[in-house]
Amino acid sequence: MAGYSFGTPAMSSTVPVNIDISDVNDNPPTFTPANHTAVIQENKPLGTSVLQLSVIDKDASHNGPPFHFRILSGNEGAWFKLDREGLLTSNQVFR
Repeated sequence: MAGYSFGTPAMSSTVPVNIDISDVNDNPPTFTPANHTAVIQENKPLGTSVLQLSVIDKDASHNGPPFHFRILSGNEGAWFKLDREGLLTSNQVFR
């Protein structure tokens, strides 16, 4: 994820995010697409949508969806919120 500012001087930052998937079946869930990039603009209101995660699983339907998402670590400042359906939203106004 990256935040961009076109002010003077122009500033940006890039933050890598690692996502671990837990699965107990023979086919692990996979993200579609496998890699995501999100741009977060300054001064957007709290609750602005950042990214929608999408997962597929080749297991039989009783071993697949619904999937539940949660942030386990790395969000100590509570900058983001991730709902159980995989919608990542801002929990701050970025400046």
